[in-house]
Amino acid sequence: MAVTFVKSGIRLEFLEPDEATAIWNDIAPLFSRVVERIDSGEFTLDDLYLMAASGEIVIGVARKNGEVTIVLAFQPVQYPQAKSVNVLAIAGKNLDQFIEAFLPPFQEFCRDEYDADWIECVASGGAVRMYTRRGFRAVYQHLRI
Repeated sequence: MAVTFVKSGIRLEFLEPDEATAIWNDIAPLFSRVVERIDSGEFTLDDLYLMAASGEIVIGVARKNGEVTIVLAFQPVQYPQAKSVNVLAIAGKNLDQFIEAFLPPFQEFCRDEYDADWIECVASGGAVRMYTRRGFRAVYQHLRI
């Protein structure tokens, strides 16, 4: 895959599984911030590593001046009548500005690479506010018992 986007001095690259595992120790601390906030234990840091290593998810890494500033993990999802890309985790510095800059090329990438009809995510209240400013909209309420 090795897809790269550059905007405002930030370089976003989607990694091959072997590339993701090779730098895992550098990016794991950012992902751990997401994992620590998960209340229901959907996944652990080890799960993300194993899913990245197997190619089940794709890891994106954004760097500015060589420093990792943002990491994200996403996976293609096949529904009976639609295709999606689910963002499992995103963490780092200046997320709002990052999403503003990189959402349009990410949407295009998801359409081209995965034939995705949409991008989806499960998000906390604060993240929902950030995402809705960038065009995301609530579709369902996520409930558990």
